[in-house]
Amino acid sequence: MISYKKEIDLVLNEQQKEDFIDRINYVSKHIISVEFDFTEKNIIVFNLENEDQNEINMINEMTDRQIESYRYLRDSIVSDNNVIVPNNTDVWNQLLESGQVIQEDNGVMCYTGICLKLFDFFNQKIKEIGSSIGAVEHKYPTLISVRTMQRIKYLVSRPESINFVSRLNEDFDQIDFFSESAKKVKEQVEMNKIGKLFITDQINSSAVCFHTYNQYKDKDLELKKEPIIIGAEGKCFRYESKSMHSFERLRDFSMREIIVLGTERMVDEFIKMITVKCEDFFKEIGMNYYLAIANDPFFTKEFSTQSMFQRNFSLKVEINARINGKSNRIAIGSINNHRDYLGKGFNIMNHGNVIHSGCAAFGIERCFFAFLEQFGLEMRNWPSIVVDGIGGLK
Repeated sequence: MISYKKEIDLVLNEQQKEDFIDRINYVSKHIISVEFDFTEKNIIVFNLENEDQNEINMINEMTDRQIESYRYLRDSIVSDNNVIVPNNTDVWNQLLESGQVIQEDNGVMCYTGICLKLFDFFNQKIKEIGSSIGAVEHKYPTLISVRTMQRIKYLVSRPESINFVSRLNEDFDQIDFFSESAKKVKEQVEMNKIGKLFITDQINSSAVCFHTYNQYKDKDLELKKEPIIIGAEGKCFRYESKSMHSFERLRDFSMREIIVLGTERMVDEFIKMITVKCEDFFKEIGMNYYLAIANDPFFTKEFSTQSMFQRNFSLKVEINARINGKSNRIAIGSINNHRDYLGKGFNIMNHGNVIHSGCAAFGIERCFFAFLEQFGLEMRNWPSIVVDGIGGLK
């Protein structure tokens, strides 16, 4: 192992440190760990498997790009429910030891017991929030086509986190060749060696709402007085490199969304209304959380300005729960105003004008994990509304 040190001219806060590590891990699989030494100078220490000047050059480039963005992207807390909660220890190991969570692979979990009960509780409560404002429930597939996602250049803007779905060509010789080659496969199919055999025309959805935009693509909605509001829960997939840990970062997770399509005024009203309703719910169950202006972590340079745009216009607000795990907070949800960006990409109109849209999105596993981090595994310490919601003490 070798250590490479780089001096920067900015002191990073804890959230920026976490974000930086998340981004830099995509640069190379040979990065073992990243440390920060801000005692005398602002030093970032990169522990690498070996010395490779090309990798060091890439680390320098990505570091410079990220640090430059932090000069302008500052946290802005817009609401804070910093209440006292009964638990102050990490529950992750307890969940593993009790058998209520089984880790199948890095970022891939099976769960049962109170985790499953709390999953149903949070999923149902957020569904009810949507229903209270007229959301029509939908069930969308997991797969979404590359063709669909390229309408908004998703493969360009977020390539690092995509989970591709590949299939063999309809060719007997190629199928036979792969079958023979697969006898040597143990853990991974090396696409760079036999990739010519495959077609990749689908990806696993990274967000539920993309299916809604695909549903209404190339249409004029001809809305009257009310927007279209849709509720949906489904599986989502994002590769998070070395950042995948516990329920804080999953590769395979569940998301419930409340999605709106309408005029600019309709979407603005939705954002205000859904923010109040979501805050009311998390306050009612006694969770410690705060709302902060945020941005999507676009990896590529071409889309970095979009992060700035989101921040400057407060288009993305995250609901962050304070926890005791590897991180000191976890984003359990976000409220997003997409303005006309997705309307343009999917050519969705309203009386000839590009539609505006927005959504409230929640990671269900993150919700119940944050709750357990704050209230522990003993149900006698839980708020009665949650105990009653999962069927009472048993």
